[in-house]
Amino acid sequence: MTRFVFLVAWITGAVFVPLTWAGPVEDGMTAYSRGDFKTAYRLLSGPAEAGDARAQHYMGALAQAGHGKGAARWFERAIAQGHADSLVAMGYIVLQGKERRRDVDEAFRWFKMGAERGSSQGLLNLSRHYEAGLLVPQDRARAAELRQRAIRAGNPDAQRLTTRAAINDDVAYWWRMFGRSEEAFAQRLRNAQAGDAVAKGKVSIHYRVGLGVRKNKAEALRWARAGAEQGDSESLYSLGLHYYNGWGVVANRSAALDWFRRAQAKAHPYAANAVALLTAPPLRAGGNPDNTALEIYMQSRRDHCFLIGATGADLNGSCY
Repeated sequence: MTRFVFLVAWITGAVFVPLTWAGPVEDGMTAYSRGDFKTAYRLLSGPAEAGDARAQHYMGALAQAGHGKGAARWFERAIAQGHADSLVAMGYIVLQGKERRRDVDEAFRWFKMGAERGSSQGLLNLSRHYEAGLLVPQDRARAAELRQRAIRAGNPDAQRLTTRAAINDDVAYWWRMFGRSEEAFAQRLRNAQAGDAVAKGKVSIHYRVGLGVRKNKAEALRWARAGAEQGDSESLYSLGLHYYNGWGVVANRSAALDWFRRAQAKAHPYAANAVALLTAPPLRAGGNPDNTALEIYMQSRRDHCFLIGATGADLNGSCY
């Protein structure tokens, strides 16, 4: 049920900011970093239109966050002025197939250009390619060198890759980003078989939704139990879904709630919502004049879809 949403969050600091725009641009970047997108948009739109590359880069990021339009256009304007991170941002746009046709080879070229210009995210992404042998010959020594450069540049994603298990899982994520779910599953399965708890939780997801492997609820349950024994939050959450839906076990709402609460205690991002849904009183039309029968039905469908591991419900009430 995870959706990948790319929000540019790294800063190179290598682009000259005209003195007249230095204050608004810095303030806008600060507002963006704390999630105040409306203020960021207000402060950055003027400098961006006037030609400030960093402001243009952030306007592209804001457009991706739903504030403004034309992310690719803003990134292209920043690229014309040599903004390295915008090269990487264009790679993600092409990789996702948003605003531009999806093309994995072109995405790789954008990431490579960003790395060559010194973007920390570009360096990390290029290291992922060499680690996986994806579109380049596998070269773990080269991957490690690029990853260290990204770490020294302050990239937070690179700084989390401190163990071989974390690096292997990151490689699996990168395989999946490039539409290679079978390789992603194979990598995570190897990690899980080696005893990594996080990998066990993710293998459970692969089996549950049929990502890179045939759907198999029994295997999903087995791996979720294995990961839960080691305290993995994703595994705990998955067991909640299994007990709520009766996947491989007798459906048990009370047991599901217990597993969701355990996942919540481990800070799983969706567990608190699941606990709230299972403990909240049902919606009633008479209790709130705004709760029409259709709204109640749609909310119940959204709640149902959430609790079966889907993302949401369309206007017909079907899960997606």
